[in-house]
Amino acid sequence: MFWEAIPIENKGAIIDSILFAFEQNNSSRQLEDFETLIALDKDLVISAIESHINETSLENKKILNDFLSQYK
Repeated sequence: MFWEAIPIENKGAIIDSILFAFEQNNSSRQLEDFETLIALDKDLVISAIESHINETSLENKKILNDFLSQYK
């Protein structure tokens, strides 16, 4: 609701927190959170996920790549 008013650094921190939760829980719940954020700031969210893909397990890479394929 207030996404536009949030400073870019804080947006990055929010996205990083969701990625951290995804790594810890390997849950589709975080993907639902990303769907919401993509509606607000597609380029920022996709860029952050793409950067993170290089730092995660093969299993999570597949999940994240599959997720991103919906938005490219």
